Amino acid sequence: MSTEGKSTQAEEFDWAVKNGDLAGVTAFLQKDANLVNKLDGNKRGPCHWAADFGQTEILKLLISKKANIDLKGNFTLNEFGYKYGITPLLAAVYEEHVGCVELLLKNGADKNATGPDDRTAVEAASESAKLKPLFK
Repeated sequence: MSTEGKSTQAEEFDWAVKNGDLAGVTAFLQKDANLVNKLDGNKRGPCHWAADFGQTEILKLLISKKANIDLKGNFTLNEFGYKYGITPLLAAVYEEHVGCVELLLKNGADKNATGPDDRTAVEAASESAKLKPLFK
């Protein structure tokens, strides 16, 4: 929320992405195509949120609009001490969203990009029976 208690366009767009509102995301992108790669205050872009929330159809739309599927937020500490810097593929792997992982791999996502724990998506997926076969 903005400081005045009203949502900004970017916040409403992120909400639509996270909640799988395909019509809403489409409408936002028609108004402002730059939203496709805009990082939020958590250093994540729309592909991160779609992958994190398992929104495969939203992710497919974002990719069709030339979203950067390897977009990596800055490595910074937030007020809780967490570092950011994961890619959408790592977000999907961490949450075991098979459809999102498959889609990102099919579209050439970097399997070897590392997250704040210095592990690649391949290494993180090796711990999941559902995901391990996708990286062979």
